[in-house]
Amino acid sequence: MEKTCDQGGRLELVMERPRKNQTKLLLLMDSGGSMWSYAELCNRLFQAVDQSSHFKDLKVYYFHNCFYDYLFTTPSCSWREKVSTEWVFNNLKPEYKVILVGDGAMAPSEPLYRGGSLDYFHRNDKTGLYWLETLKRRFPSSVWMNPINEKVWDYTYGYQTIGLIRETIPMFPLTVSGLENGIKALKKGNRRGISPLKT
Repeated sequence: MEKTCDQGGRLELVMERPRKNQTKLLLLMDSGGSMWSYAELCNRLFQAVDQSSHFKDLKVYYFHNCFYDYLFTTPSCSWREKVSTEWVFNNLKPEYKVILVGDGAMAPSEPLYRGGSLDYFHRNDKTGLYWLETLKRRFPSSVWMNPINEKVWDYTYGYQTIGLIRETIPMFPLTVSGLENGIKALKKGNRRGISPLKT
């Protein structure tokens, strides 16, 4: 319109490139155990994210209860389908937004010891809490979405570990309003990240 006015009314077409969404998303989902109760809800969330055209890049990995030295490429969390957590973190830039989905309910010892809730035969070098803190430093725009009703977070089974996670990563209920608030938090997240992990 402005170009046409500049040309004294002669129609002038100006083509503009459509705006591209630059959002890169890392989705980490708790699978199995107590999360079976929320399988349908989480599946709907995954389908909505997977079918969305709003992301420049989308990476999806799975864990059980808390993640340790490895993440998994399928919901079954088979040991044959593992990938190094350190490798994932080092190969994604800090600009990625991170959404973790899980109830956070587990034995209090799970995030604090080097075992693993999924496979007691494999010992991890670092604790779950270490990895949660590292994730938050590496990817400042991170939130945890919890399907448990927010009103019972302080006294339901697993309230200790839910509290521990909340102290590390902002937690929101997996509801419509919770998702809206979580997205707002992601948008406000600090854009600076730490340097790649040292081995």
